[in-house]
Amino acid sequence: IELADTSMLPEDWQWPEPVKLVSADDETAIYGVVFRPPGFSPKQSYPIVDYDWSGRTGSCLPQGAFVNNLSGNEIYMSAQGLAALGFIVVMIEGRGTPLRDNAFHFHHYGDPAFSNDFSDRISGIKQLAQRYPYMDVERVGISSSEYLTNGIFGIFNHPDFYKVCVKHSHHDQRFVMASMEEFLGIVNKD
Repeated sequence: IELADTSMLPEDWQWPEPVKLVSADDETAIYGVVFRPPGFSPKQSYPIVDYDWSGRTGSCLPQGAFVNNLSGNEIYMSAQGLAALGFIVVMIEGRGTPLRDNAFHFHHYGDPAFSNDFSDRISGIKQLAQRYPYMDVERVGISSSEYLTNGIFGIFNHPDFYKVCVKHSHHDQRFVMASMEEFLGIVNKD
């Protein structure tokens, strides 16, 4: 067993908080993580970023510190980076994501707008804003990856809640095939 050396973290480092919430159906448990900015003060008001990565085919919710989710620490550090810009960043997995029972995973199956159900995430954010008054539920944006089912459905289907949507791609698509060929060549090498 190893123990992480946290001595190099900034003095005002804020560890993310795992949270348990209730989905929009008022009965299903959903889970999330809240990231707060360095120098956080509960006396201030903070805009919220719904940082969206999980979908029907993958769970990207951090399960611990740093490097133990689907894509290593990329998602964790990106959320932490957004928090460092002065946002409260929430990652919530609603119905339509994997690693739960069939009813949870296949919620509205076939409709990409319900992969990681926005109604569940909106419900979760509202619950968090009641729990933490420093979260400004009138200033909520969504930031999501380039995957099909994410932020665009949120801003189009819930414009009364989300004020802005930023889509991003963490890698340059022009190099995907070249890097995959190189990877496969290494893997399949005799």
